Amino acid sequence: MAFSVIKIARILPVLILLASGLSSADPAVPPVGQEEKISADQLRKEQLQETSPLVLDARGQNDFHAAHIEGAVLPLADEFYRQSELYRLQIVNEAPDVDESLKNYMQTIPKDTAIVTYCSKDCPAAAVLLFKLKELGFKNVRVMEEGIQAWIDKGYPVVLQ
Repeated sequence: MAFSVIKIARILPVLILLASGLSSADPAVPPVGQEEKISADQLRKEQLQETSPLVLDARGQNDFHAAHIEGAVLPLADEFYRQSELYRLQIVNEAPDVDESLKNYMQTIPKDTAIVTYCSKDCPAAAVLLFKLKELGFKNVRVMEEGIQAWIDKGYPVVLQ
């Protein structure tokens, strides 16, 4: 069964994260613990406090631009997404290094920053990102349960572009 270009573009960031050696199905990677999970309600409550967590959208750039949680950002620099698109179009032969891009993007963020990652429901990218951030030394990282759909279902603020 052939995938459409749109489907491939949507899953490319997840495929790159998974291909980079960390998969939620990898037996060497522990499952996300209960203390590493946060509900949409709890995230919204924390957003309204003075010390709101950094919210990272683990979905692809196209999904992010279509709709994302208010205040969320992508965890990789724009250059990573440009290079990923060039790779997808077979203009360049090598996919960008997701680990290096994440490391570079996060280097100015203090290691004790509260971070919440999210994706779509049943998408492993938010958990993969959590583990990647922990590998970089970030200690206070959680995954929002049920993804952006839970956020939207609660009627919480979403940026539509």
